[in-house]
Amino acid sequence: MSNSKTLLFVCYDFPPNRDIGGRRTAKFAKALAKKGHQIHVIKADPIEGQTLDSLWSKDVEDPKIKIYSLPRHYPQIVSHPKSGLLNSLLYRFHYKNLLRKHNGSVYDHSLNWENELKKKSTELIQQFNIKNVFISGPPFNLFYYGAKMKERNPDLNVMVDYRDPWVTGVIFGFTSLSPERMKFEKEKQQFVFEKVDHVVTTEISLVNEIRDSSLNKELITANFTNVTHFFDEDEQISRDENSINKDKVSLVYGGNLYPKLRPNLEKFRDYLTELKKTDSETYHSFNLEIHTQERQYDSFFDDHKEVVQLKGLIPNHEMKKKLANSSGTLILLAQDNRHFRTTKFFEALPFEIPIIFMGVHGEVSKFISDKKLGYVIDDFNVDFTKAIKEIKAGKFERGDFDYKDFSLNKVVNKLEALFV
Repeated sequence: MSNSKTLLFVCYDFPPNRDIGGRRTAKFAKALAKKGHQIHVIKADPIEGQTLDSLWSKDVEDPKIKIYSLPRHYPQIVSHPKSGLLNSLLYRFHYKNLLRKHNGSVYDHSLNWENELKKKSTELIQQFNIKNVFISGPPFNLFYYGAKMKERNPDLNVMVDYRDPWVTGVIFGFTSLSPERMKFEKEKQQFVFEKVDHVVTTEISLVNEIRDSSLNKELITANFTNVTHFFDEDEQISRDENSINKDKVSLVYGGNLYPKLRPNLEKFRDYLTELKKTDSETYHSFNLEIHTQERQYDSFFDDHKEVVQLKGLIPNHEMKKKLANSSGTLILLAQDNRHFRTTKFFEALPFEIPIIFMGVHGEVSKFISDKKLGYVIDDFNVDFTKAIKEIKAGKFERGDFDYKDFSLNKVVNKLEALFV
């Protein structure tokens, strides 16, 4: 590629670290390397005792992707607490120490990592004449360190990628921060807005939410842009319609069952209980497999084991096989993520099976409804029953929607357009 660039990526849990936070950046690195770019990636060492078996390790096994792992300086007893009296005492000691040393949220795992990042990034930028820096967050202090990087090197083109909202989010203890600590976080974010070149987000709604959280919009110099999540066409599995069970509607869900989803799941369970009594034929005409790591729901559907089974998480390629042989899939979203089309959403699109939305309505449910991608459940007695009957009868009519617009190779072009 004649116009290839040498890029610096900063992603705290880039593969082979196991954390889901590395997936988006790993996929971008993979796609950009295929296009001829050279990518240098700075990440943190894995947590002690963690096996290096990221689902995306193979994606970054490319000679054009060089990975540099730096020591963590965040106390693991706080980031990954353990049971027992001694561990409880150690947690309290380190937590109070973090409170003394830091003025904002103390749950950001990149705290105390600035010097490590500064030293290595300076070395790489100078050695390889790097002009483009892409930083993924959370953790959000990486953005702050990136803004300082830009301040030291005005010729850099610094992009910060918000996978989640910062000061308006619900992670890293932001919902319980004191006014003083929240003010400090907002001041850091404002500094980012005034220094970096691009603020990248995964959703249009997130663009507005993040910009609106500014302390002073008039001082913002960064360009805000949307680069959505995507599906990786290299991972797609062909769907064989002849192998689909036409006698029963097979549904599959893979992912978290967040505590705030419980009211919706209780409504679904109550619906199943009533349906079992009043419409046995519809009740027995579908089957739902839920693959999750959450154990608090193990006995939740015990009265409906014949139609709902809770199983453990399975590797991504196994979940895709499930989707390829399913009649439909579920999207479950709570209040906090009702506007966010998750990676699971995009990975289901190429199978062109109906999506059944259960949860709090927002931009995601509107997108499904507007594009006619499936069914949005308001009243289980009406909407879920309708969905099962229409899918079983082959009457679901998908809207005119080109899912290929959300392929990794197309989406990464939007990111590449930001390079200098």
